[in-house]
Amino acid sequence: MARKCSICEHPKRAEIEKAMLDGASLGEIAKRFGTTKSSLHRHRKDHVTANLAQAKQAREVANAETVLDYSATLRDKALDILDKAEKSKDWTLALRAIRECKGVLKLLAEVSGELKGEVQPQNITLIQINVTESQQDRMQELASRVLDINTDS
Repeated sequence: MARKCSICEHPKRAEIEKAMLDGASLGEIAKRFGTTKSSLHRHRKDHVTANLAQAKQAREVANAETVLDYSATLRDKALDILDKAEKSKDWTLALRAIRECKGVLKLLAEVSGELKGEVQPQNITLIQINVTESQQDRMQELASRVLDINTDS
């Protein structure tokens, strides 16, 4: 006679399956619900319904919007840090914030579908500036000019 699935019989089966869907590890789920990893593994392999698999697929589709929203939040935070760095004249932090803004902008473009594949840069001039503490005001002026040129284009 075949053994009954302890997870199918578990009074918190729905919560267990939700935890699986949410991506919790089998170890975490086993500890939380007083089961074993092996029984969870067997249940997932043998008894998880097609509905649960479809729910996971729907969740992945919904996550595309979540990623877009989260990316926009990251952009806003990076811009806030940039503003604070500029106000406090912390140019090292400002440059780091600019780098983060650039990364988040790329992520937003990829998620929204505006950026497909690699961008091939054209007509780019690279400028290397070695800055000492005494040259920070000059660096601010140069960065401001570069930003003005880029926004005019």
